[in-house]
Amino acid sequence: MNRLLMVLGVAAGWIGIRARFDAGNLLVGVLLGIGVCVLLRRRVPAGPSLLLLPLFVYRSVVLFVWVIGEIVASNVDQLMVVLRPRMRLQSCFIELETRLRTPEMRAVFGVTLSMTPMTNFCDDRQTQGRVLLIHILDTDDVDRSIHRIRHSLEEPLLALERLWLP
Repeated sequence: MNRLLMVLGVAAGWIGIRARFDAGNLLVGVLLGIGVCVLLRRRVPAGPSLLLLPLFVYRSVVLFVWVIGEIVASNVDQLMVVLRPRMRLQSCFIELETRLRTPEMRAVFGVTLSMTPMTNFCDDRQTQGRVLLIHILDTDDVDRSIHRIRHSLEEPLLALERLWLP
């Protein structure tokens, strides 16, 4: 199913680039999509079954809205830090062992952390992505920050990963 979505996505992208929908552009787009799937056949997992696809799409949309909400809330927190009369930052580096199994989901997790103000994903090369080094700009309680990262960012990705992988 994932490969079908990739073919359709590449075909839609091709039609969007060409800015004209006709049978020839559709055929070229589908052929390009098949070519991409053949080239990436070992990197692209089969994906969820057809029955789980609506649930996967629903959870993906919910996760997207959740992450946008987290980014907005973090921006407000950062604004409050910057507007304080005296900036007394308590920054720290933490090592967070992730429970995500695939490198793709760990990459999404790292990018999501970096997009959230006041946190930055720094390094995972030493542990092949299992332990992430994260910088937090301002925190009073490290354990609470770890819990918030796990609860608000990692757990939704874990739910998507459980749907995606067999």
